[in-house]
Amino acid sequence: MESNEADVYSPVEHIFVGVDIGYTCTGVAILSLNEATNETTKPFPIQKWPGSDTRKRPDATNKVPTLVTYKAADVRARSWGFECPSSGQPNDGMLVIGLFKFLLDPDLLEELNKEKSGAEKEIIDNVKKWYTDFLTKLHEHIVSHLEGTWRVDWGVTKVEYLFSLPTKWEKKEGLVEEFGKIVSNAGFGSKENSSITIKLTEGVASAVYTAKILGSDFNEGDVLLVCDAGGGTTDICVLKVAKIDRMTVELETLEQISIFVGSVQIDEEFDQLFEEKLEVIENENRELLYGLVLEEPQARNAVKEQFRVIKMGWGIRSALRHIRFPLLGFPNELRVEFLDEINAMFDKQVGEIIAEIDKLLENLQRLGPGMDVVGASVIFQLKKKETLMATRKSRLILAGGLGSSVYVQSKLETHYNPKGLRILVEKNPEDPPLSVCRGLVLDRMQRVLHGNSVLRTRRCRVSYGILRDEIYSKARHKGRETFKKPADDRKYVLGCIRWFIRRGDIIAEDFEIELEHSRIASFGNPDTDWEDTIVTSKLPRDRLPQYLGQGGCRVVCKISSNAEPNSLTSKRKYLALGKRFLYGTYEVRGSVEQDCLRFETRVNGMTVGEGQTPLVPWEHI
Repeated sequence: MESNEADVYSPVEHIFVGVDIGYTCTGVAILSLNEATNETTKPFPIQKWPGSDTRKRPDATNKVPTLVTYKAADVRARSWGFECPSSGQPNDGMLVIGLFKFLLDPDLLEELNKEKSGAEKEIIDNVKKWYTDFLTKLHEHIVSHLEGTWRVDWGVTKVEYLFSLPTKWEKKEGLVEEFGKIVSNAGFGSKENSSITIKLTEGVASAVYTAKILGSDFNEGDVLLVCDAGGGTTDICVLKVAKIDRMTVELETLEQISIFVGSVQIDEEFDQLFEEKLEVIENENRELLYGLVLEEPQARNAVKEQFRVIKMGWGIRSALRHIRFPLLGFPNELRVEFLDEINAMFDKQVGEIIAEIDKLLENLQRLGPGMDVVGASVIFQLKKKETLMATRKSRLILAGGLGSSVYVQSKLETHYNPKGLRILVEKNPEDPPLSVCRGLVLDRMQRVLHGNSVLRTRRCRVSYGILRDEIYSKARHKGRETFKKPADDRKYVLGCIRWFIRRGDIIAEDFEIELEHSRIASFGNPDTDWEDTIVTSKLPRDRLPQYLGQGGCRVVCKISSNAEPNSLTSKRKYLALGKRFLYGTYEVRGSVEQDCLRFETRVNGMTVGEGQTPLVPWEHI
């Protein structure tokens, strides 16, 4: 059951905040849950931002510009978002930083720096600072919004911050961990009863929103191709509807890719074209423009802002085909005509999107019965005698800012409708650009209410094991260093690894880890405390180390336990001296959480210790 944002007058019990950090703009969606009645609101975007002016562009306030401003010789962020000065305003030594989203990837940063001279090269520490400063400002505003509009009481309300990941980062565990540290350093999760989850890629989150909102149009077995075309990248995700009913939907990811195609590239081409046209006009009529237009950055900036608005309506018959350029000091305006040029700008980007989709569909069509195929980002399998287009219905769903363009929609319809792909677009024009942040909260809401996420299974991209001490055996431990335990005087090999999840394993949401371990203690003075150690490795499953000292693995979790000696049974080692010692078994149990593995130790059914791993690199399939 849904309620409206305006209905929230008293502190709510549970809040989900979806955050989509975009290349040009960042979106935030909020959904609340009353756990007593299971009543939820729909996902509301934050629309009130510092410095925003809804009179000029009401649609623009659904997101905040991903910008931060610094002043020369001052490391502090002076402004952010809408408060940042535009490129045409006097800057007084101000520097506006934007388009830094993908620079956190060291590999991409290195590639971009190859084209720059020494002084122009960016360094990763600067990128981390830009991220941290922007997210700190964003967190402060979200907190203010939650406390005001949503009446959040941090002592009562549980708040979950859900962040999406760029699809290109999905397999880069170190990069994901670094992003998580930045999010935490910016203040997210610092308030009482608040937490951070970094789970879904942007492509998958967009697909989740689409499936939840348009679920009535789908049947089990349908194939969905979601194209999320945004500011800097286009994410393409192919999913199959595994299960759908009135309350829930479950999807299986067949493939997902990401390409550097987006609306920013169109903006850059327009800026270049506009300068070229002005140069032609200047050469033809120098007296008209000299000293008025070409030297006036505010006028240039106003023109470029006009284009940003026109761009979203491009393809509608009533859309303007010219740009009005103000001549300061004159009552008239200069009209600069753009006809086929803008079509060509769109066609170039749409052409690249179509080429990638066609390539993806062709690869899927080649699948033989039961074959495993390695795609651009994921290993997937189709069932017997199953091809993409033969599987009931296939739909291409458009999302993202560029995906909401009427011109882009018409071009894709012309290309794919004859091939049997039905194009679906949200009727509300504000929805496609907000699909990622809304998908994040809808996925989490389904998990809380119904026990299952929209993405039904996942594959683990690393291995997990537990350390144990093994009684020395010549056959198994030849050449290994041994240690004699005083409790029973036996030789043990320390730091042996028992792997319970191997890289590539399919992990269902109800997957449980159940391990039996034993411990010994001195008969006269038994220890009540002990520690179990969880390790992880990125190595292939057939090259996993058998001992901690071999390298290739690292410790990620320690489980501290405490149990009274009466849980141990008296044993006797039947040697010459007949030494007595205490022996007992206990359970190590693990469960799969949305972003970690949670463990507990049990003795005789009682929990005696707990622990959890940091972020687990799941691959949702």
